[in-house]
Amino acid sequence: MKLGFLSAIACGLIGMGLAALSPVQAEPAVSPNASLEAEVEKAKRVCRDHSIFRAHQNCECIGERFREARLRDGTAQSLNNVLNSVGTLCPDRAAIAAYRYGLCLENIARQYPDFSRERHETFCACVAKDYAERYVKKPINSIRAQTQMQVAARVDCGSGAFLVERSAKRKQLMEQQKSGR
Repeated sequence: MKLGFLSAIACGLIGMGLAALSPVQAEPAVSPNASLEAEVEKAKRVCRDHSIFRAHQNCECIGERFREARLRDGTAQSLNNVLNSVGTLCPDRAAIAAYRYGLCLENIARQYPDFSRERHETFCACVAKDYAERYVKKPINSIRAQTQMQVAARVDCGSGAFLVERSAKRKQLMEQQKSGR
């Protein structure tokens, strides 16, 4: 019967009277590698569980960046601190654009119900693409910065035209109502 490396050392130490290692002390219950992998999975789960995080970042990539940071820097920092340090390293242009497109359609339909669905879709496709490009160039997980990018994208895509047209339509409607009385 072959003895494992740690068992052989333990037997040798015990035989020499230098130490008495129990099997629990000789072999840890969870290996450092299994612990790291569990933490990587938790980091990916945190990413997937937060809609804005997963809409801006590739969660599989975040897991890999988390693993790299843990291996490089050790375990001194908390999971959240490591996630904060790697949380912008994996922007997902397609996911960002899809997320922003959906948000835009919801908002624009409420703000400008008198414009056609096609007009909404064209505007929102522009906003989504513009926002995704801005974010990929300068990824930042800050609601304030993301709101600024969103506003800039809307302006660049012609949100002012909606306002001007809506104002003209309202003015025309008011004139029609006045003249019809």
